[in-house]
Amino acid sequence: MKRLLIYFAIILSILGCKSDQPPIPIPTADTDHYVHGYWIYDNIDLEAHIGAMGGGKDGYYAPVLKIKLPESAYIVSYLSAGNMLEEYLALCRKYDDFGYPLLNGYKIVNRPINVFSGIEFSSVDIVSDTDFDEEHPAGTSLADIAMLSTWWGMPYLDRHNKRNTRGPYADGSWFEEGLQIGMQLFERLCDLTPYHLSVIGMQDINSSDEYWQVNYKRNFCVGAITFSQVPTCGLKHTFTVTMTTVDGRKFEAQAKVTWY
Repeated sequence: MKRLLIYFAIILSILGCKSDQPPIPIPTADTDHYVHGYWIYDNIDLEAHIGAMGGGKDGYYAPVLKIKLPESAYIVSYLSAGNMLEEYLALCRKYDDFGYPLLNGYKIVNRPINVFSGIEFSSVDIVSDTDFDEEHPAGTSLADIAMLSTWWGMPYLDRHNKRNTRGPYADGSWFEEGLQIGMQLFERLCDLTPYHLSVIGMQDINSSDEYWQVNYKRNFCVGAITFSQVPTCGLKHTFTVTMTTVDGRKFEAQAKVTWY
């Protein structure tokens, strides 16, 4: 509740400031949708961070891999026009996202608040160029010991449309993005399904910058990968993450990490 009040205080401060730059659209749009915007992209980037788990694991600070958007990514939303608006509405039709109630969400907004990935994935995999342990030599999938954390919008859409929901959510997952509505998804990569990997992503919206699209792209995270154990064959690794879309495309990125 406190963060919600802080967010609205930021909005009010934005509206009260004079600027030579174009203002954010006035906050009176009734979107009628749960998802206000989708990111469209054709690849991924990877950022490595250390110590994001809040403490050492087995004496080490484990890395977290943030799956980020490429520079070519663009957002489609209720604010879009022309073909981009149609692209947004096509996704709304796909998920039957119309007439969404105000409960647990926002309808009266001045920019997209609930923002997710517009790309659906069938799987996520990760390998290292170095032996991880005896069970995971170099080049072997680490999907059984790697976890994906993200926000997940599908259960809310299903509940609104009176469809049965399924899938895990649990405490202990990695979340640090700003105000976001959705279920917390925390699951081993090997157990993920296309259902889990639809309408996902963490969008930090805590920004007073009028050029919100620039900040949104920089701050959006498709998901974060962490590890359930520490490597025993060496602490330095170059990881390759591959995300396969439901239509067969492969998005791939690499990052170097070290356990400390």
